[in-house]
Amino acid sequence: MVRSTLGLLGKNSEKKVQATEGLSDRNKQLLSALQDSTSVYFNYTGAYPCTNLSDWEGTGSLDGFGWNVLACNQMCMPLSFSDKSMFIPQAFDYDAYTADCQKQFGLTPDYDWALKYFGGYDITKDFLGDSNTIFSNGKYDPWRAGGLNQNVTADGSGIALYIESGAHHTDLRTPSDQDPASLTAARAMEMANIKKWIAEY
Repeated sequence: MVRSTLGLLGKNSEKKVQATEGLSDRNKQLLSALQDSTSVYFNYTGAYPCTNLSDWEGTGSLDGFGWNVLACNQMCMPLSFSDKSMFIPQAFDYDAYTADCQKQFGLTPDYDWALKYFGGYDITKDFLGDSNTIFSNGKYDPWRAGGLNQNVTADGSGIALYIESGAHHTDLRTPSDQDPASLTAARAMEMANIKKWIAEY
């Protein structure tokens, strides 16, 4: 029987949980898919033989709570689930979220700040004045639905880049020999445009 392991105790631990013992073939397949998908975030370099959950923020030596502060200030992203999704239906509770932010950080979220400051209410108009910007979205990035997925700048220098095999900001991670061709091509296109914009400045 093929057995995969899921390291639950960090990269330096010798203990591994035999995660597939007694599971059906379907559940083994799901567990393997879960490990593959979390590795995009937690093990994108392939440095760990198993999923390293000791760094649960996936930020290495950076302070992962910086994002939590932003999410309680100017970058709040209310999430909810309807009865038409695969998740248990749940409405976003603005009052509870606000109270939690005030308790943790002394901050009151400005829920519309990003839309007011950066635009997004009307993508056909809000970004016309932008220039020299690449809006990259990967096929496997759940945030792409809220991303800018079409070229909308007046001068044409704003590029909506769709990366066929990309996940959440994989184009900003360190390149690897295992990167898919679409990701390598996206990085090359980004670099060429950035060099061009700098040269024109």
